[in-house]
Amino acid sequence: MGQPTVIDGDFETELRHHLHHFIWNKRDVGYFPLHALKFAPSAVHDTHLAFLRAGARIIRTNTFQASLDEAKKFYNLDLSEYTALIHKAVKLAREAVENYGKEMGYNLNSEEYKRSRPLIAGVCGSHVILTSLTSPNVNNPRRMVKRKEELIKFHESRVKILLTANVDLLAFQCICTLEETKAVLDILKRYSQVRAWISFFCKEHGKLNDGIEFGEVAALCHNSLPKQIIAIGVDSLQPEPIIPFMRIASEFRTPKIPFLLQACKRHIYTMRIYTDNELSMMMPLDDIKEWFKFGLSYIGGGPYTDAEDIKQICKHVENFYVSSVQDSPQPFTSFKPQSYKNNKALAKL
Repeated sequence: MGQPTVIDGDFETELRHHLHHFIWNKRDVGYFPLHALKFAPSAVHDTHLAFLRAGARIIRTNTFQASLDEAKKFYNLDLSEYTALIHKAVKLAREAVENYGKEMGYNLNSEEYKRSRPLIAGVCGSHVILTSLTSPNVNNPRRMVKRKEELIKFHESRVKILLTANVDLLAFQCICTLEETKAVLDILKRYSQVRAWISFFCKEHGKLNDGIEFGEVAALCHNSLPKQIIAIGVDSLQPEPIIPFMRIASEFRTPKIPFLLQACKRHIYTMRIYTDNELSMMMPLDDIKEWFKFGLSYIGGGPYTDAEDIKQICKHVENFYVSSVQDSPQPFTSFKPQSYKNNKALAKL
């Protein structure tokens, strides 16, 4: 028997519930999570804690927007100051995990707690998406023309700091192009002990912004680093049209490609019964067993989901079971805390 691991939801949406008197420049409103990291750290901590209380087993650091370029632009930070900012983000997530452990009555020094505590994923946001926050047309092909070496430089500065801060794994989110995918894979090859997931920003027809098929990049990632990449996901306002492409990408593989699905509110609260044709395009969480058959290993909240939505996802997952071991995808992780430096723990994966 197995079941998908629940991750947190949309950090920005939940963060808004905890920013009571925070004021930001309207011109920079798209960057308010980054500003909160610097000026409202208690709200960041409380956001993480809310997701943990809701049942999330993996929380993501508030570093999607925290690239070195953005830190320089908004705060004129040098490298040492930027390093401190990223370490602060990881520390806030770790404090939330520890406070949640205390609430649950764990001895934080016990082996039981160390084996079972929630994980912290260090987040790296896409270069294209971050650029789109200041230049809204994300489909502008000229902005996507970025050499792999430049993209490696963009991501690696943050990756190095997240790893020195001792996150359990990395989460590359909203990757939009094949070139950026290759840059991420090259970075991961340099850190062979690191585990990560990669999620892609896809359009409804199952293609990235540069026209590459989702199935193609999913197979590339899985084939390139099967022992490092624990899951491949989709970032989309409406992920259901991508589900058939997930199925196709994994249909004839043993083991299946492990997928991460970030469910939108329509998934979470849809309870009615669907016809077979409808299920081919959209499956409510009641049918999580069907998703599991083609490789679903992780599930969390997509855009505009908060801690209350994660509670609903957890209820669906708790009701889920697999009747036959043969129908289950091979696990890619023990779902236990894994510092990337912990060779003994990594050997269990």
